[in-house]
Amino acid sequence: MVASGTSARVAYKLESTHGVTPAGNFTVQRAISRNINLKKDTLESQETSPSRQRSDVRHGFRKVEGEIQVELSIETHNDWLLLSTGTNAWFAATSVVGTTLSVTGTDTFTRGTGNWLDDQYRPGDWITTTCFPNAANNGSFRATIVTATAMTVSGTLVNEAGDADSTVAYTGKKTVVSNVGQALKTMSVEREIVDLDAAGNDLYQIYRGVAVNQLQVAARPDAMLLATFRLLGMTGDIDQTAPLASYDAAPTNSPLASIDGTFYNGLFSFDATALEFTIDNQRTGLP
Repeated sequence: MVASGTSARVAYKLESTHGVTPAGNFTVQRAISRNINLKKDTLESQETSPSRQRSDVRHGFRKVEGEIQVELSIETHNDWLLLSTGTNAWFAATSVVGTTLSVTGTDTFTRGTGNWLDDQYRPGDWITTTCFPNAANNGSFRATIVTATAMTVSGTLVNEAGDADSTVAYTGKKTVVSNVGQALKTMSVEREIVDLDAAGNDLYQIYRGVAVNQLQVAARPDAMLLATFRLLGMTGDIDQTAPLASYDAAPTNSPLASIDGTFYNGLFSFDATALEFTIDNQRTGLP
């Protein structure tokens, strides 16, 4: 265990083979707490004896356990969020361009070809529109209702046909969690413990085959947006005197604040003052 108050930082890199650290630099993970350790199970016999002592005790499996708590910020924790959900990648929804776009009905972008849902647009998404002839139809809007050919948005639009340059584009990136199960994705995590002894030496602990077993997110009006990644890994080497590789700096975007908008559940919207949710993969360290 690391002494209280010891300066430390954590860096990681994604694994293609579980438990095998790939070549290349680590990326520093910004965090407000970094608790990750190598543990070993103890197996105790339940057999009774006249002496009331355990008849047999032995070591069990080694495993990595711990948690990293962070203040979420844009781009900074994308890899860890993918590890939490078992999804493959972040992507931007397909931009739609051309004369088949039009504004019809009540504040609705309609397309003559293609499918909004197949292109991964959903209620609550922010979109950016450009090059519509009427200026009122250009800007940033939030989708409230999405069907195959019609996307209704919050805002006041003017009905018109688009031209060849009219564009509807998704703002930001998203990932899609499959409904048929999650793939196990792992990383190697290295913890650097700075100035651990009187000589000013640093020690390094490398943990391999580390998966995110649980993600907890809490957004409150009086705090930054907090996330806790609970970890479960295969093995580790502690007290190394040199890092395995160089460290790349983490993104420097400011932490996100608490909720200040509207929450959409696909049917209706309402104001939210706080939000908490948990993704629990319920993995174990058993072989």
